[in-house]
Amino acid sequence: NMVTTVRAVLIVTAIIPLVICLLRLYVRWFVVQWFGWDDVFVIPALVCVLGWHAVAIVETFYGLGRHMWDIPPASLRLWYKEFFVLQVIYLSVSSLMKTSVILFLMRIFAEVRNVNVVCKGLVVFLVAFTIAGTLVITFQCKPIRAAYTPGLSGSKCFTPNTLFGIFLFQAVTMFVTDVIILILPMPHLVKLKLPFKKRIGVIILFSLGFIATIAALVRFSTLAFFKGKIDYTYTSSISHIWMGIEFSIGLTTASLPSLRPII
Repeated sequence: NMVTTVRAVLIVTAIIPLVICLLRLYVRWFVVQWFGWDDVFVIPALVCVLGWHAVAIVETFYGLGRHMWDIPPASLRLWYKEFFVLQVIYLSVSSLMKTSVILFLMRIFAEVRNVNVVCKGLVVFLVAFTIAGTLVITFQCKPIRAAYTPGLSGSKCFTPNTLFGIFLFQAVTMFVTDVIILILPMPHLVKLKLPFKKRIGVIILFSLGFIATIAALVRFSTLAFFKGKIDYTYTSSISHIWMGIEFSIGLTTASLPSLRPII
């Protein structure tokens, strides 16, 4: 039984970005008294990340972290619906979070043309990829409700291997965008002659970004549960944990630089 572990991790990974993002908005509004597009965009990103966590935490009350054979049928039916919701919104949550980081880079490096060109290209790509990927996951079954109603008569769905391949492709694509976002500003930061304290701050910031990228990488190995239709509620637990960590660190890292006036 992993219910307590999953629930505890998800609560912590929800609280941390909530506190950091609220502090960011406070600093930008009341201290700096100036809002950029990256600050505006962090609001829907935070709402989506918290929404994802809320659904995942509710899942723990209906079976997530427990073996399927220990879950009452009524609870299991609700779990399947919640699990389907998380599948559908994954790309939107991830892309919103990444877009807030990209807009931050565009504000910081407003005078650097190549950074802005790459950033704009990434935003366009994320929008297109998210729309296409979300549609594929939404319509993985015909009718749609077969995705959260196993054994529905007359339904047709992707095979477990196909579903695994789709989610792995999406995860790898999101990982690649993470890497691009992480290395994009590095050449320009190296050229800056920063004081020692600021250098330490930059190192810490990029270390957190690196950890978020590693969390996304680790999650690849947790997607194998899609290959089988046995004990989803238990085998998907680790994937939920790493996804929560990935979202939490990503959004926190994007907001930390804005807290400099009060640190």
